[in-house]
Amino acid sequence: MPTEAETINATVTNIIDRDTAYNSFLKLPSAGLRGSNGKNISRIGNGAYLWTRSPASTDGEFDARYFMADGKARNRNDGSGFYPINRTYGLSIRCIQRKN
Repeated sequence: MPTEAETINATVTNIIDRDTAYNSFLKLPSAGLRGSNGKNISRIGNGAYLWTRSPASTDGEFDARYFMADGKARNRNDGSGFYPINRTYGLSIRCIQRKN
């Protein structure tokens, strides 16, 4: 699972044609997320919510950071960014291959 910095590096891309778009990281699953109660699943088909392995630097209520790409969430126009979250939520995982 990537860190926040690795996710940023993977999503900053130079898409210039169909082939570079197809081969980019930006094909994100819009699986939505499972609520902290373990029962409710929401935002299916509307947004991508991906775990990072970066810890959240907060008071302990939130212990992880995640990447969100959802235009209607958080009352934001672009809807994308990194936010703190409790690990009781269920989010998608997007692996990144490390290049040596």
